[in-house]
Amino acid sequence: MLDYFRTAFGSNPITFAESYYVHYPKLALGHWPPMFYIIQAAWYATFGVTTFSAILLMGVITTAAAVALAFRFMRLGGIPAALLGTGVFLSLPLTGMSTRLVMADSSRAC
Repeated sequence: MLDYFRTAFGSNPITFAESYYVHYPKLALGHWPPMFYIIQAAWYATFGVTTFSAILLMGVITTAAAVALAFRFMRLGGIPAALLGTGVFLSLPLTGMSTRLVMADSSRAC
C-alpha cells in the first residue's frame, strides 16, 4: 500500500498490484481485508519503515485489543473481571509472540 501511494496513486490499483506481484511473488494483496495494510502504510509513511516502527505498530494494535477486551470484561463483570481478563490476555505467550510479528492474522503465528 505504501508503494502504491508513493509511486502510483491515482492509477488502477489492480494493475499496480499485478505489476507488483511480478516483482514480489510472495505478497498476497487482497488475501486479507485491506484495513491492516492501509493502517500499516499510513504508519510507515508517518514514522518510517524500520523494525522498531513495525514492532511499535503491533504494540499499539495489541494495546487497542487489550483495551477493547477490558471494556468488554468490565461491562460483563466489573473492574476485577476486566483486570483479570486483560492480564491473562497480555500474559499469554501467543499474545507476546504475535506482537513481535508484523502480520494481519496474529493467530497464524502458531
